[in-house]
Amino acid sequence: AARDHGEHAVINAHGHARLLVESLKVLHQNIRRHIQALYDGDPEVHEILHIHYDLYMNEVIDRAYNRLKTSENLSKYRPKILSAVARYLADDGWLGRTAEKLAVIKRLSVAGARELLRTLLTEIRDELKNLDPLLTQIDDKNRRYSRISTERIKARLYSDESIAGKIKQILAAWGDGAVDEAGPRALRHGIYRHRRLDAGSLYTRRTRTLDDAAFTITAPDEFDLERAEAELLLRIRNQLSPERIAGFLDRFCPRDGSAVPAHTIVTDIETFVRVIYAAAYAESRDERFPYRVVWYDDEVSAGRFAFRRLDFSRRRSS
Repeated sequence: AARDHGEHAVINAHGHARLLVESLKVLHQNIRRHIQALYDGDPEVHEILHIHYDLYMNEVIDRAYNRLKTSENLSKYRPKILSAVARYLADDGWLGRTAEKLAVIKRLSVAGARELLRTLLTEIRDELKNLDPLLTQIDDKNRRYSRISTERIKARLYSDESIAGKIKQILAAWGDGAVDEAGPRALRHGIYRHRRLDAGSLYTRRTRTLDDAAFTITAPDEFDLERAEAELLLRIRNQLSPERIAGFLDRFCPRDGSAVPAHTIVTDIETFVRVIYAAAYAESRDERFPYRVVWYDDEVSAGRFAFRRLDFSRRRSS
């Protein structure tokens, strides 16, 4: 055990960690090689199936990939190994005892053996921690291989559905004498003669034409600018929250619940903006906003402001 014979256990663990990383890199390269094999030449369906179920399954899945995903899963042991490495690196007593034994084996000073021991443990820890990107690449490559293999099989099985496949089908039928002198009309090829060709048959890029009006900027209304400016200033001062708007109405609406016409509240642009927000809150926030609004069909004016008539009143507490 590493606790009693760390001088041997650490060296062996370091070697196995290196071998593990190298074997995963080889697995990654093998999957890439098999993906490339799918693109080499123009294999038939039975050849693709042979590559997938005989070669790939035997050389990649059965030999290496399954061990990453079954009972020998690396994630099962890696946390325990990392925990043990961290524990040994922090144990000065264990480092001292093990360094003395390692110094005899490696013919080093105790200080040199202690430093070597720390280096080996650190490399084991780093190698295991840095496996995640490589494992992710292996999983991605395996999924990619399966997808490409399936797509190649589909392409071979349904190749007659493409234009090239249809032309090949027509030529094969002609060669077999299955087409009469009138041409391949009896075949379900979906290719038809175009009897008329003119300039309209050619592809032309669509062009977008814009008249001068599209570049004309309409000057904003002066009142809209004034209202937007007032709204912005009120927002900056945090005066448009539901609580602040309710406090604003508190100054005008009596506690007995009687209605107050909105046009009696509006005196300037800021009160006009507040009334707009009050009406919106009263309609959208239901019981959460302490005021209700009642709309009428006619319009009213308050100074230079004209708007649809509305009243505010306090909600009665239940």
